[in-house]
Amino acid sequence: MINGAEAQSGCRDIRLSVCRCRRCHRCRKLAARSRQLLDWLSQFNKLGMAAFQTLGRFSGVPLLALAIGTASAARGLLRGRRWAWWFTVVLFTVNGFGDLVSFPVTRDALRSASGVVISSAFLYALSRHHVRLYFK
Repeated sequence: MINGAEAQSGCRDIRLSVCRCRRCHRCRKLAARSRQLLDWLSQFNKLGMAAFQTLGRFSGVPLLALAIGTASAARGLLRGRRWAWWFTVVLFTVNGFGDLVSFPVTRDALRSASGVVISSAFLYALSRHHVRLYFK
């Protein structure tokens, strides 16, 4: 039988009524896979990974907020909402300027230039007359 403290810290498993998180095989396997994925992804942006590690345990909170915002904006764009258009324009503008500003630090011309070009292409597409009419 599982006591109340174990049940609160446990995770839900479909096959079992309650499994003990970090103790069951399924949870350990999932944690190992997520660590492997994170290690593999970190090789592509070592400076970014180092920055997030210095922020500590809650460094993913701003990214989660950004993900929720962009998902909401995507839904709003599909529905022709003006606020979503503005959110997207601000997002791509900040992204483009961020790529410009980060170049002196990273010295990665390809990454910075491609980021500016991609952001500019989206801003150009969003600024077309027929696109703006869709969001009136």
